[in-house]
Amino acid sequence: EALHVQDMADALDHWYFAQKLRQACTALSHQNVFKTEYQFSLLEVILDQIRRENLLRFPAIDLYYYCYMVLSQPHNEGMFTTFREKIVEHGKCFPEEELRDLYVLGLNFCTRRINEGSAAHVRAGFELYRLGFEKNVFVVDGVLSRFTYRNAAALGLLLGELAWVKTFLETFRQFLEPAYRDSTYYFNLARWEYERKNYNDALLLLQYAESDDLLAALAAKTLSVKILFNIGAYDTLHSHLDAMQIFIKRHKEISYHRANYVNFIRFSRKLAGATSLEKAALRPVILLENRVSEKKWLLEMCD
Repeated sequence: EALHVQDMADALDHWYFAQKLRQACTALSHQNVFKTEYQFSLLEVILDQIRRENLLRFPAIDLYYYCYMVLSQPHNEGMFTTFREKIVEHGKCFPEEELRDLYVLGLNFCTRRINEGSAAHVRAGFELYRLGFEKNVFVVDGVLSRFTYRNAAALGLLLGELAWVKTFLETFRQFLEPAYRDSTYYFNLARWEYERKNYNDALLLLQYAESDDLLAALAAKTLSVKILFNIGAYDTLHSHLDAMQIFIKRHKEISYHRANYVNFIRFSRKLAGATSLEKAALRPVILLENRVSEKKWLLEMCD
């Protein structure tokens, strides 16, 4: 009888092409943060064959192809637009875990572009988060990562999406890990109140946001500095900056972020109670400093 050998061979090729692209996407994303180089054998041959045989008609190949193009051509905005369209179009074809990985790859790309100064990717990243939460791809076995929770809220606040952020914070609070649930929720709610200029309410909420997560603790201390500065409580501010500096010295494990926070403390001290001329003189110094937290806020305070 007739054997479907050709169909089997084609199916094997298509599966392999999709898997190869998936692996390449993961490797490229990791390469961008880990500063290493990966070799992608046969990839150019596969890409050429995908184009020649119009294999983009298969959802898995189509989506991973554009994901790879986005990661390999980070400044090609057309590719990123197409990738976002494809994740909506083909999302239902993927198992939950694999779809979540695709969203994370897209978000990692947005983070990279935001760190390079692209304001457009703040909106793009937020829309990926919003769509992902609508599809419920970020909750794994009933648990939502506190980092995902915080990052989604941060982008929403940056864009002034206050109504969405408030609903999001309340809706997904229940899915946070119990050990971090309250501190994570109250910290992000304090940020929400800060954006609404309810500074006293934000300060009160920060009292419930204590965490043994060092970066979360530093973020809370940083927010306190901004609030105290904005309400003009300079004596309390200087005491808080002293305590923050001691905290950083005590925790030697804060290596990568140490210089950023030390410079933030230094500039905040100089700005507190400074005259207009002193602020004007400080502005170009802050502008030239590459390693400083809350640079945008510091520059706004100079103005």
